[in-house]
Parts: sequence; structure tokens; C-alpha cells
Amino acid sequence: MFMEHAERSDKAMDVIVVGGGPVGLMTAALLDVAGAGVEVYERGSELTRQSRGTAMHPRTLEVLTMIDAGGGRRISDVLLAQGRRVPDAHCAGLPDLPGYRSLDTPFPFTLTLPQRRTGHAPAACPDGRGVRVRYGAEVTAAEQSADEARVQASGAWHTARYLAGARSMVRKAAGIGFHGGVPDQVGWVGDVQLAGPVEHARHHWHQEPGHANVVPLGGSAARVYGTMPAIASWPPDRRAGRKRRSACRD
Repeated sequence: MFMEHAERSDKAMDVIVVGGGPVGLMTAALLDVAGAGVEVYERGSELTRQSRGTAMHPRTLEVLTMIDAGGGRRISDVLLAQGRRVPDAHCAGLPDLPGYRSLDTPFPFTLTLPQRRTGHAPAACPDGRGVRVRYGAEVTAAEQSADEARVQASGAWHTARYLAGARSMVRKAAGIGFHGGVPDQVGWVGDVQLAGPVEHARHHWHQEPGHANVVPLGGSAARVYGTMPAIASWPPDRRAGRKRRSACRD
């Protein structure tokens, strides 16, 4: 029987979160604010050092004001002190350059900073509160019964009232499909050191031949990204493969 092998903490967990990236850690931090006991299982031995995503939008920053970072500061305060504010930036392939200056928000801009920093901020906050992060614990199975959820990690089973998945393994275990079409564009991205500092974001936006963007990250560091034009002649499997690799780098 499962209960003979289940491992429980001294205090039974309310929620287990699978995946300790920014999404999983933020989910855990928000649950902690609500008073829930949370465990996070992350297969990596530490937080990623890769840059990946670099933009945080106004509504995200508004949510981050809910989480105490200690010393009278909120997580939003910590990230604002580290990032760069960009009031105008392209988003989601829209043909026009949207402006954030007129939004009804205390954060009328996107905040640019490497994902390794956005992940470290919430990771530092749960310590000593209702969240425990287990690194090097890869979840390999997930199940549920009428009154609990359970996961298998590092050869042992762990239980909680609820399970939140920041990784696709949980979605697949729950039988939730992931529907979509075959992509017809190739995205590219890189963090580079330029010959000199970039003062403002620059956008070269062309829907037909593709576009390129340069966003400063501080000093001479900048993120350059964009898309190549649609390649309808590529075989579907190759197009899908190129799209997956592009998504993993961003």
C-alpha cells in the first residue's frame, strides 16, 4: 500500500510544487503569503545560472509587491534595484511598438534583468517560513486519491493535499493535453557584450523579412533577439525542432 512508503514532514504539507524555476518559486511564495505550507521539488542541484527570460511586465511587478523580502522591502523592490526600466518594447509579435507609460500602474515599463536574478529573489524569501525547497529531487511520478496528492522523488513518496506542476510531467500525469499547431517562424536570442554601452532599447521591426531587437542589460551587456521570416517550405518535424530549441534558450 502507498501509505506504508509515504514520507511525511512533521507538519503535513498543504501543497507540493514540482519545479523550482521562477514559476514554481513564485507559486510557492504566493501560497506562503496565503498561509499554506509548501514544499518545492527541483531536479537541478541549484538555481539556473542561464539568462533565459529577461523581461518582467507591469502586472507581474504588481503581484510581486505582495511578497515580503525582509527589511521592509518587497520582492518588486529587490528586482527594481537590480534591473533596467524599459518604457517601450515590442511584445508577442505585435506590429506596433506598445507604450507602457500611460498604463494605470505604478510600474509603467518592462523591467529587464537576467532570469537567474528573478529566480534568486523569490528563492531567498521562503527561508524560515512555510516553504521548503528540495534541490536535487527529481519527481518521476505523480498520483492522486480522493483526499491527497503524492509524488515520487529520489526513490521515496511524498504527500500533500494538493499538487501544483511547473513542469510538463505533472500535466501529463493529470492527463491534460497540450494542443497547438506547427510553428512557422524561428526565433533567436543571445546575451552579448557590445563594444560600448546601449542607452536605450532599439527595435528593427519588419513583419515580412523578420525583426531584431537590442535591449540593454547594464553596462555594455545587451540582449539581442528577434525572428527570422516564415519558412513554409521546411518539413514540419524540422520546423518543430527548431522552435523547441529556440524556446529552450530564451
